[in-house]
Amino acid sequence: MPNLIAKPGDYKAGLRKAYDDRAEVYDIGNQDYTSRNLADISGQFVYDVKRAGRRRVLDLGCGPGHDALRFSSHGLEVLGVDLSEGMVRRARKKGLQAEVMDYQELSLPAQSFDGVWSARSLIHLPKADLPAVLGSIRRLLRPSGRFYMVVYAGEGEGPLETDLEYYTAQRYFAFYRQAELRAVLSAAGFGIYREWRRRLRRPRHKEVLLAFGCAVPAR
Repeated sequence: MPNLIAKPGDYKAGLRKAYDDRAEVYDIGNQDYTSRNLADISGQFVYDVKRAGRRRVLDLGCGPGHDALRFSSHGLEVLGVDLSEGMVRRARKKGLQAEVMDYQELSLPAQSFDGVWSARSLIHLPKADLPAVLGSIRRLLRPSGRFYMVVYAGEGEGPLETDLEYYTAQRYFAFYRQAELRAVLSAAGFGIYREWRRRLRRPRHKEVLLAFGCAVPAR
């Protein structure tokens, strides 16, 4: 389990700096990670959205655009948003539509998306703030819209102590138990219809991914 420290006053400043400063390295180094560990889950997201005859999706926390690029190659219309300006620049270099945006201030029209994809992005949000952001995500989705969320399994939250071995600032993390996040998603009004639990292997520690496929009820 990663070591966490007490929550600082402005965790978002640390996130921006960490990802801005490492945007290029992250872009190159995480392509293989994405394809090996998330390809089947993102593929299921594409299938679910297209099966419903839909195509407009939001990549929430798009980073350098690895997932968004795959969605676009499968015929989906993608908007990527990220807190990091450096990451957004990398996504735009791939020809993607991407905007710098705070997840807690999603200034987008209601019911303007058929799907929202959030892979390892809402892990950087304090747990107390997650219900409000999930409410905003639901507002953005059309009836029967799909929401996929990927997090790391575990307990606790706070900046990661070991980040300064690689990043120039510490990133805030929230780790979830499967039943815990299932309850939060259900309370936000999402119907969960798929779940994944997957162990990853890294050189320094083992990690477990949790993923949920959800839908907004039809009206």
